[in-house]
Amino acid sequence: MGLPIEKPRLDPAIESKLMAAVALAELAAADMIEAVRDGDIHPTTTVGSGNTLILLADALRLTVEATPPSAHDEKTAILKGALEYFFGLTKNPEPTQ
Repeated sequence: MGLPIEKPRLDPAIESKLMAAVALAELAAADMIEAVRDGDIHPTTTVGSGNTLILLADALRLTVEATPPSAHDEKTAILKGALEYFFGLTKNPEPTQ
């Protein structure tokens, strides 16, 4: 019997981003499950207020950031740009009319 083979580990910064993305996606999933169980979506719920969408978008952002640049393609670039635009709007929302 030889020594056990160690599995390769991710860089700690990448691992941290992926685990944060998992946590955000899990929160968003729980919000959506709750909305289904309640049978209603209204402005005071996390789904209705848009908070769930922000959690999912942030999870996607962290996943893109954790992905090595060599794996990025045109679709990843478009998604990254859309997320940056989305977060720009959520930080500085335009006045409603």
